Amino acid sequence: PIGVTQLNLSGYRQNLQVSDVRVLVERCSNFIHLDLSDSVMLTSECFSDFRQLVHLQDLSLSRCYQISPVSLLELGEMQSLKTLSVFGIVTDSSLQLLMESLPQIKINCSPFTSIARPTVGNTKNSDIWGIKCRLVL
Repeated sequence: PIGVTQLNLSGYRQNLQVSDVRVLVERCSNFIHLDLSDSVMLTSECFSDFRQLVHLQDLSLSRCYQISPVSLLELGEMQSLKTLSVFGIVTDSSLQLLMESLPQIKINCSPFTSIARPTVGNTKNSDIWGIKCRLVL
């Protein structure tokens, strides 16, 4: 899906691995907004894949606890990156240092994602955003 520019996979916890991110980036290289928050298995090993996303402006890695605050400095090499959300993985003091080191990137400026996610309802509900569909969860 080359036309996909926004994706929110937040909340996948242990289900999203570094190898999954690699495949995702290979198949969808035009991301502008990407939210992988709460993916606790991700590490800074993903950063080389993120650097291939030349249009990526907004990246959310909040609560990806295996990513060290120091490694976030590597994301400064991404020319297109404008905003970065890393809630829960940086302390207040390391956040201040990160902001000073990466002045071109707005860090933790919004605690909420701008990418819509469908509401998960009961199994009888086949609507996503109020649109009937055949998908049954």
